[in-house]
Amino acid sequence: MTNNATKLMLGYNLSRMAGMALQYLYDNQIVSRENFRQALSDFSRKKSVSNSNVDIMIHRLRKNLKPYGIEISVARTVGIFLPKESKDLISDAIYEYDLHYGSHKDAVIGRTIVTNETIRAIDAEQANQ
Repeated sequence: MTNNATKLMLGYNLSRMAGMALQYLYDNQIVSRENFRQALSDFSRKKSVSNSNVDIMIHRLRKNLKPYGIEISVARTVGIFLPKESKDLISDAIYEYDLHYGSHKDAVIGRTIVTNETIRAIDAEQANQ
């Protein structure tokens, strides 16, 4: 999992697979439904993900990201994409994450999945030093 996928997962309270799916959409201009389905298959380590799983993932991402003002759009016959405004919000969130968690983020994220409690504990430790 990429560091940005981890940041998205933590920042938006997403599952591992949803964080990776959002990272995939963020990294690409527009993604065909078939390419998105294949990416989900790769992320889930299953042989195949059905079209209904694609619909479910898009629905869940939309539901989880709506409070943050992030939209996922579908252009019929073309594909799935994040509008520029949504990409800008995600870029800002990644930047804020990097600013807040500074240099210890890579060491912690590189070894384990980080929970909000873990992050708070690390912040408390650094405040006491």
